[in-house]
Amino acid sequence: MMQRLSCVSLEQIDKLEKGAVCRAGFVIEGITVRLTNKTGRKFAILTIGDNDHRFELPIWSELYEEKGHLLIENQLLYAVLQVGRDEDGTIRLQCRWFDDLTKADEMMIKECDAAYDKARMQAKMSALRAQNPKRKEVAEKKPSKEEKLRTLILRVDADKMHLSQVLQLKKMFRDSSGKSPVEIEFISQKNLVGKISIDASWGVELTESLKSGLESLPVIIDILAESR
Repeated sequence: MMQRLSCVSLEQIDKLEKGAVCRAGFVIEGITVRLTNKTGRKFAILTIGDNDHRFELPIWSELYEEKGHLLIENQLLYAVLQVGRDEDGTIRLQCRWFDDLTKADEMMIKECDAAYDKARMQAKMSALRAQNPKRKEVAEKKPSKEEKLRTLILRVDADKMHLSQVLQLKKMFRDSSGKSPVEIEFISQKNLVGKISIDASWGVELTESLKSGLESLPVIIDILAESR
């Protein structure tokens, strides 16, 4: 069954490199629900297990609100995970998608495959951005005056974009209004299919709060701040 679902074991995850994306099946052995400090939205910290191997897995607010009903002890999950590592090599998993493993069918496998491909694209683009010194992420610290004048470039999944995400983006831009122009690039099947430019008069301020909010949207593929 695990081979049909292209799953790797948690033991194999322990051997994957930083940034690697994989599919996995596991059981929830423990769950703690918490609230974010800024917005008060719920998220969960899971203890997941697979035979003798266990990891901690955060389920952030967007996923929690969509599928939180599945987050109960002893629930079997089918998930797309991305591997992160601390400086000391400790693994920090991120969950990009999950569903009920006991109800896996062809439709669920296709949905998982789409989430897997999207996560791999995001990982690849992040790696390319890190290798290109001309392109930098939105600053993690409070930006300088010069940084505020950079263009915010968002790459979004055109196939997953819905009105609700458009309204969320609009609110984020309004809450972080500033002088930096914005460009939104629409990506479908790894190809650019459209672009929207927002000039400085309706621009944003490049803050950590804005970056965090954008990263919470699953429709966002990549976030860049670039001098033009």
